[in-house]
Amino acid sequence: MLVPELKFVDSGSASTFEQLCDELHGVLQNDTIILNNDVWKGTIKKVEVEPGLYVHFWSCSLLSPLILKHEVADATAQSAYHLIYSLTPGVFFLKHERSAQIFAPPHADTFCTTNQTKVYFELAPHDQVRVIYISMTEEWIRQYFQNTDRLNTELILPPEMNARPLLLFDITDKGEYLLASEIADHLQNVQINQLLIHSRILLLILQFFNKWVHSKHEKNKKIREHFDKLKLTEKIVSSHLSGKLPSLKEISEMVQMNETALKRYFKLLYGKNIYEYYLQQKMDLAKRMLIDENLNINEVAAQLGYEKASNFIEIFKTHFGFLPGSLRKNPFNDK
Repeated sequence: MLVPELKFVDSGSASTFEQLCDELHGVLQNDTIILNNDVWKGTIKKVEVEPGLYVHFWSCSLLSPLILKHEVADATAQSAYHLIYSLTPGVFFLKHERSAQIFAPPHADTFCTTNQTKVYFELAPHDQVRVIYISMTEEWIRQYFQNTDRLNTELILPPEMNARPLLLFDITDKGEYLLASEIADHLQNVQINQLLIHSRILLLILQFFNKWVHSKHEKNKKIREHFDKLKLTEKIVSSHLSGKLPSLKEISEMVQMNETALKRYFKLLYGKNIYEYYLQQKMDLAKRMLIDENLNINEVAAQLGYEKASNFIEIFKTHFGFLPGSLRKNPFNDK
């Protein structure tokens, strides 16, 4: 059975809502999309909170499984951040692509991303889907947080971020859930109290960012505590590029660090788990050997500890998406 797909691109409040209505085959009435088809029944309401900040509230039944494709906006769109709260358990799930190394907790129901991020969600059928989608332009965030503590502002939105691809996920805490539920309840009213909605949405955004900042502080503190051992781990990994990587147990014994902590904090510091980091370094070295040292494939495979050149070729192609031989044929290839 072919699962229906919904393409979503945030290009600004008005155009995004119209495009969403078309994708859902709904009927647009003022600031509400009316849904009544084989996949959706219910409404999606839009509220312009203030310039640079708007909200969608989904209150509907989903009648079949669905893939929601959150696509990258074009270059003309203003950079924006999206905060998504699923108030219905067991509906939103991150769709794991084979090549993606995303490990989200199965009960994650809060997601923060940008309109420069490609991420797909799997939605499960449910008779009461309630979702709050908040869109904030980068300019709005900078203005809103300009009077807050500078360190917190930079943690929330560092200058170099510029709405680059980003995906954060978490499990909603009690305070967030109560605020999000209050917002959802008020958005279902015919007459909306704009002041109340405005204040609650700002509180929800601030609560999310405060939780993120606190979590980031705690992680950075742990990384600092283990920094020397993590650097030693990286040195061990880099010294084994010409052979087999020691097991995690062996590495943890070498650096005298618990296996679980080692895995967790190495990935936090380097952005990859130990094996991914090892493979990245090894394949980058192979690439340099093929181009800079002009070695043939058999020589590179042997120097990197592969018993068979065919094994090296397969791993190289899986990692880069092209055969190592293509570098030999065109040494000026900039891949």
